[in-house]
Amino acid sequence: MHDEHTHVGRAKQSRAAAARLEWQEHQQDQGRLLTGKKSSGSLPGERHHPATRQSFNVPRQQQKVGQNSSGTTSTESLTPSNSASQWGLRRQDGGYWTEELSAGQLNGSRSASGGPGPEKRPEIVHARMLWLPKYMRRRVLVAFIASLGVVIAVLEYILSLSNKQMGLGPVDSSRYVWQMAPPAVLLIIAGFWQRFEYQARSTAPWLRMHKGPADAERTVLLDYVSMTRPAVVLRAIQNKDWVVAAAVVMSMLLWTAMIVSTGAITTVLATMTNSDVNVRLTRQFTADGGGLVRNNTLFTPASKATSLIEVAAFQLGELTTYPDGVTNWFAYETFSTSDLAQGAQLTAPVRALFPNLTCEKASLSVNSVMMSDQEQVVNTTLIAPGCAVELTINGTGLSSRGGGSPTYFLRSGTGGCYGSTAPQDQRIVVAFGVANLRSGSDIDYYERFVSSTAAVTLSTPLICQPGYTMRSIDLVRSSSQTVRIELGSPGPTLPNLPEVHPWDLAAGMLRSYQPDVPDVAYLLDRVAETDMLGYPAFQPARVMIDPCVHFALGFRMWESGSLEAAEEFLDSEKLESMIVNYYRHHASLVAYTLLLHSPTWGNSTVTGTSIIRFERIGANAAGVHSVVFLVVASMLVATFLFFPVPTEGFLPRNPNTLIDTAALLVHSKVLLHNVRGAGGADSKTLYKRLSMAYFYTGIEAYERDFVSENEGYFKVFGGPLPPTTRAPEYFEPRGGSWSPPRGLSSIYRALSLSLTLTFIVSLEVMFRVSSTNGGLSAMGDDSWTQLIWTVLPASVAACLTCHVGVVDEAMRALAPFMELTWGRGTFRTMKDSYMDGSTPRVLYHAIVGRNLPVLLSTLSWIMAAFIPVVVAATFDTRAVALQAADPTQQNQRRLRQDEAATRLLQVLLALVFVGSAGLWFLTPRRRIGILPRLHSESPLSIASVAAVLADGNVVGMLGRGAEWKTLKELELMFRDGLHVTMRFRLGWDEARGRTKRKQDAFGISAIRTGGWGGGESVGLGMQARVGYWQRGFVRDWGWRP
Repeated sequence: MHDEHTHVGRAKQSRAAAARLEWQEHQQDQGRLLTGKKSSGSLPGERHHPATRQSFNVPRQQQKVGQNSSGTTSTESLTPSNSASQWGLRRQDGGYWTEELSAGQLNGSRSASGGPGPEKRPEIVHARMLWLPKYMRRRVLVAFIASLGVVIAVLEYILSLSNKQMGLGPVDSSRYVWQMAPPAVLLIIAGFWQRFEYQARSTAPWLRMHKGPADAERTVLLDYVSMTRPAVVLRAIQNKDWVVAAAVVMSMLLWTAMIVSTGAITTVLATMTNSDVNVRLTRQFTADGGGLVRNNTLFTPASKATSLIEVAAFQLGELTTYPDGVTNWFAYETFSTSDLAQGAQLTAPVRALFPNLTCEKASLSVNSVMMSDQEQVVNTTLIAPGCAVELTINGTGLSSRGGGSPTYFLRSGTGGCYGSTAPQDQRIVVAFGVANLRSGSDIDYYERFVSSTAAVTLSTPLICQPGYTMRSIDLVRSSSQTVRIELGSPGPTLPNLPEVHPWDLAAGMLRSYQPDVPDVAYLLDRVAETDMLGYPAFQPARVMIDPCVHFALGFRMWESGSLEAAEEFLDSEKLESMIVNYYRHHASLVAYTLLLHSPTWGNSTVTGTSIIRFERIGANAAGVHSVVFLVVASMLVATFLFFPVPTEGFLPRNPNTLIDTAALLVHSKVLLHNVRGAGGADSKTLYKRLSMAYFYTGIEAYERDFVSENEGYFKVFGGPLPPTTRAPEYFEPRGGSWSPPRGLSSIYRALSLSLTLTFIVSLEVMFRVSSTNGGLSAMGDDSWTQLIWTVLPASVAACLTCHVGVVDEAMRALAPFMELTWGRGTFRTMKDSYMDGSTPRVLYHAIVGRNLPVLLSTLSWIMAAFIPVVVAATFDTRAVALQAADPTQQNQRRLRQDEAATRLLQVLLALVFVGSAGLWFLTPRRRIGILPRLHSESPLSIASVAAVLADGNVVGMLGRGAEWKTLKELELMFRDGLHVTMRFRLGWDEARGRTKRKQDAFGISAIRTGGWGGGESVGLGMQARVGYWQRGFVRDWGWRP
């Protein structure tokens, strides 16, 4: 076998011609397949055993030969009449037989080396191969399913316990453990599952070749390891590699569950309720008194001014909130909660008084007009169905001045229908209109205007009846203030207050405008903006008003910020809206001032409900159920994998290191021969050479005269292949500049560093905003809202983690090639795999091997992996002190950013930033590459690794049975006469002994480390090493006998 690899490539013209003839035969056979015809001929790569539904390793009828081997060999000569040629060979697709292939497509009629004579057909033996990936086993799947089942049970138990005990514990330092535990546990499970996923992705081409012949795109050219997870899922489904697809889908489910679990445990607002609490009222509506108008103890000049002062205070901006007991449209009873515990709330039913004003349209008739230079008086009557009230409009500015713009008036008044004095007949009247009065120099004092019907040209009169209703409301108070008022649905009204007629409330409001108190007279000049003649801010229009309308217009400005145009009040609906809203506002303050007093009798208690709310660590139902759903989906995927996962070994050894791959391919003459010269070519070259071929693995029996305890030659069989690859002088040009993998380009690295720095600064800004404003935003008690606010930051952090993980995977995959390129390659470099190993083991090998890039990338990934875990404790909801009291609704819970978790998160991000920046300077740039361009797409495919091995001398130094040897035994094959293990390098070397022209080949070669000519490249074969007899002539070099 050693001589076979030594002399491979010494071509003759007859071999090339025979190869071209053979390729033409294959093309003709392909045409027959397209037209449905079968060929009885044979082509390279035929599998030499019957194409039944049994495994291709099933033995045929055999004869015993004298060799010490656990396998059996067949000595029968395979002719075209055997089952493979009679029935044809079906293409096996992922365990399913789909496409029938002729035997000619899978059998070579000539030598793989291009010889003109017939090729010796391999004698396939059925032997049990023992190697199976450690994690791709059913017992490992059972362990994962059991672990996920435990996670589900624990989460459901925690949720049940939280619901029963109003949380899991107090909000103290233990909350960090509670909140970070679920994502940490799922992160560990996902980390272990990555081993299963990697082994499934890396061994998928070998497993397919073990099952039967398959095209190169699904075997030697396939590289699942270098693809992104979504691309792997799509490609695996297309190739029907169900193990790979399911493994990647489960990995994505576990990572998603980890992100969602950051919101599974959060701070909740626990509630303790007592519905039988006696509440004593502090202010209660007066039960008697004979009416506001007739009771002097209730209605005094000082008290009547109080309500108007408060009305003016709101309009002037001196008051912004209503006192306890009144709102802008009703007054209510109050109770004290000074002895209430902090965080508790007391809800009790109290009575509320709702003033109202019912208006109807009326018509205005002018009775008489009297004018003088000092005053103009218009006597009118407002008439509506069932009621007529007289209204006197007087003032000093009703007359027009020189025929300019019209003069408007907006006046209010009171009176009984048809002159009645009964309280139930009393009305409030309001009229808005245009006055048409002209004065002359000849008009005498109190001269009567003859044409009184023309005094008012336009008008909008209203007759309004005051009233009020008593209702029961739920008043919710904390220990210091009113939290909210729950009106509820309108229920049955309560009886009115005894001896308090609705007109009494209106009379109390109207009498407050009498300027017999200095404060009232002062307010009449301040509230609504007026000009020197007393007109409100309707300029350029002139509107004559009275004190009541004066404050009504001020209230309108306070509500809306400005006044409408004067003529808009000719619309009765707008006029009614202004008057009704103001009456409710002022009458509520009158009731609050004059009717609410401290109780003086025993019946002053009500039954209330106390609610104590306090922060607790608890389970978020939405988060727990979401995580359980994702974990259950992962369990179903793992259960599905229990069936397609291989149960028997399919390789002699682990294929995930360079030396193990070389040992597996050492006897695969067809594959190695056809990738020679392509070590430095681009990716299209490998595809062009191998894409038309089919490949499969098997064990070929040793020669009859060779005795060994091994099974035979493990080989990758294949064919047919293009004739150009059969010419030994054929070499590909250099592949050009190196194209870095995903995540290692300068653009991606600069972007990731910028985003990491942005995250650090953003966290600091958000923390300062949260500290200043008592939180980032208002939050309710909805569990889904809390879950979204927690999962959203975790999702952003997970994106950064995924990017760092992609960089780490690329660094681990390129680590052996980097060491070989930089001249630091040893046998440890050839036998170690940074991909197929736990994180502690990878760190150990990186430290021992002094591989600083792998060390930095792995540590950066560890730091980045814990970022979503810490995010779980960074944002939570807390009750904060109220900045302002709102009597209708006040939300006390806000999204808050925790300081300790924020600092820890910034430290982790800073470590990721430092590690990524250092890694940028330690890894090669585009101009100083590691691998040629062809490896940018599939750096870890079987064909890619075989190309760099075939163009070096490593394969030639491995002898017969290397695939069955241990790593210690393989290392002995690379020791020189001084018992010193050779070193290895990856690069361009002169292709010696292949052609007469000097050409370079890109491959992995062993370098002599001692003896004569130490440090020079070793040729193919053992003859170039320092011989055993030379050790006596070398002083102090290595081992001596």
